[in-house]
Amino acid sequence: MQFAAHVVDVMHARNPLVTDRIPDSAGLGRAIHSVEFFESLAIFHVDRRRCGPATLFEAGMPVPGPAHERSTWRAAVIDVFESMPAWARPVFQPIRRGLGIAERAAARRVRARRVRQYFR
Repeated sequence: MQFAAHVVDVMHARNPLVTDRIPDSAGLGRAIHSVEFFESLAIFHVDRRRCGPATLFEAGMPVPGPAHERSTWRAAVIDVFESMPAWARPVFQPIRRGLGIAERAAARRVRARRVRQYFR
């Protein structure tokens, strides 16, 4: 558990507002993306592509910038369905379900491709 606590400290050092520097001779901060704690278990998620400097986030404050705006096609479809009158939603519900099924299938293919790339 002390090792896991050290890894969390190293991960927190990615934040630009943290001025204390933690020694990271093993390079854990560049390799470990997140840590999950369960009863008698600590799980380390390793993803070097996602390990970078932390971005500033203030709780309760909207974060500026286009990265946090709803700009995906999925968000646009959800906005269209939510703006429909209540009587029209059941009519278009099968279309919404079909789009959700297609999106989940595409996400599975992308994840499978990433896993295959990672283990090559």
